[in-house]
Amino acid sequence: MNLQLIRIRNPWGQGEWTGKFADEDEAWDDHKGLKEKLNYVFKSDGNWWMRYDDFCAHFNKVYLCKIFPSTWS
Repeated sequence: MNLQLIRIRNPWGQGEWTGKFADEDEAWDDHKGLKEKLNYVFKSDGNWWMRYDDFCAHFNKVYLCKIFPSTWS
């Protein structure tokens, strides 16, 4: 099985995905050891993993922010 996951962060920290691979979802049980391999801890912090296909189906925009060090010019 080819499982493609993407990690998402809600910068406001409120609200998380509730579908497949949401925190405590049983899909994690179907993939033993994956949570540990990803070093993922379930908590309400605005971060979550979701299947790439679900991401494409539910989101149509992505905003990226790169924070540069103060030494950058």
